[in-house]
Amino acid sequence: MIEWIQTAASATIVMAFIAGVLSKIAIAPLTSAIQNLQASFEALGKELKEERERRQAVELRLIALEQRSKSNTHRIDKLEEVVLHD
Repeated sequence: MIEWIQTAASATIVMAFIAGVLSKIAIAPLTSAIQNLQASFEALGKELKEERERRQAVELRLIALEQRSKSNTHRIDKLEEVVLHD
């Protein structure tokens, strides 16, 4: 019975050592890679938000430009009427 306990204890020590080595070899690089991916996604999210804000600003400027264009078109039309009727 004591031999079985000693064998189990030795096996546990060996398995703990293997688990530690496996953790350093396989799990640590994966954890680092996941953290890097997370940082990349956060940076992309920030860039996407900034790009969306720039696009919205351009849309607002385009709307204002279209309104000024319509106003200018009406002014030109009125000037043409005045010139053609005189």
